[in-house]
Amino acid sequence: MWPMGPETAILLEPYASVYIEIPKVACSSIKMALSNVLGLVLDGPNGDPHQSTFPLATPCLESSSMFAEYFSFSFVRNPWSRLLSCYRDKVLFQAEGFTNSTRRAGVADCFARHEQITAGMTFDEFIAAVASIPDDAADAHFRSQYTFIANTKGDVSVDFVGRFESLNRDLVEIQQRAGMPRFELPLSQVTGTGTHYRDHYGPNARALVETRFAKDIELFGYVF
Repeated sequence: MWPMGPETAILLEPYASVYIEIPKVACSSIKMALSNVLGLVLDGPNGDPHQSTFPLATPCLESSSMFAEYFSFSFVRNPWSRLLSCYRDKVLFQAEGFTNSTRRAGVADCFARHEQITAGMTFDEFIAAVASIPDDAADAHFRSQYTFIANTKGDVSVDFVGRFESLNRDLVEIQQRAGMPRFELPLSQVTGTGTHYRDHYGPNARALVETRFAKDIELFGYVF
């Protein structure tokens, strides 16, 4: 299976830059901040950045540089942490913000097509469901992160990959390299409850994630 490339690549033309969105990696906060940088008014109820119209860039997945004319950047996250955030947001609906459940009761709209994901399922059940869905069928919220930023050879082909775990520090470097004004990220779609993600995993769920997201773990050097 070839990597699929970005679902959303926001063009920041004044700064010759492109932001590649990876869901559940602070993308709501980043898009809200970038709307201010671009002078855009967010559309939809409560200014939903995911329902708003951003200028987009078209990737070239056959190239060693997906956006050759621009400085391209994205952010990745520890897969175990990302999936817990996904579960809290899209299954438990703990995040205040932009998650709807109208197509199938108790299931986030983005997951409605996945019969394996059901209302009220436990975290272990959610991990087993995600592990059973390959990337070419997966919703973007749990698709492997490398598939958003890799070319057809499977090589990461953006200029800078920041990390959720060092979000603010990496954001400063991006601002400096792109010549953007300094800005702080707003808090949006926050799902943290004060516990560490490791506390939510048993051995089986931990191993399922390690197998399912082996490429992300290898490429980005994450450990449990």
